[in-house]
Amino acid sequence: LAVQLPGIEELQSLSKTWQHGGIALTSDVVGELIELPVNKPDRYLVLSRQGLRRFVEGLGDIEVTLNQTYKYEDKAQGYSINLQAGIQTLNGAQAEQLARHKPKANDDHQRRMRQRLLLQGVHQQLTEIDAITVVPELLNVFSNQVKTDISSKEMLSLMAAAISAPSPPVITELPLAPRAGQQMLRELKPDLSLPIWPAAN
Repeated sequence: LAVQLPGIEELQSLSKTWQHGGIALTSDVVGELIELPVNKPDRYLVLSRQGLRRFVEGLGDIEVTLNQTYKYEDKAQGYSINLQAGIQTLNGAQAEQLARHKPKANDDHQRRMRQRLLLQGVHQQLTEIDAITVVPELLNVFSNQVKTDISSKEMLSLMAAAISAPSPPVITELPLAPRAGQQMLRELKPDLSLPIWPAAN
């Protein structure tokens, strides 16, 4: 998604806001982009790759069903993936591989589909865990591996809600205009009814 960042003439990808200004800039840009009220969003949670690995390991690994084999190596980033098609039980490192896998520069949609699979696997595992023994470890992961302004009490409530939720979380994508040729960045679809999120009841 293309955005305009302060002091930079050329359009930048939304992900660059984190590099240029961390939470504050990212929050401001997202809020302005989808016309949220002032000082919204007012909660954030940033999960590092190490945090993702620790979280999955705390859950006791997760099961996903892959519709194809993924094999890829990126020597520049020191990153590789080697996952077989079919039902797989992923450990923390493999979950990170699946979440990060994007062999083509413009393949964001397919990567989001794989991340949805991961979320479904996490949700399924949450419904099967022994909450009394596992939740303290998961909260320990979040307290040590994430950047957030969510309090411990709120985190516990969110964890309880996730465990009892009847269905996995839904990722809603912003409606984007079609990609023009080899264009790397895309803009929001024109003539959108704002604010885009949260959706009107």
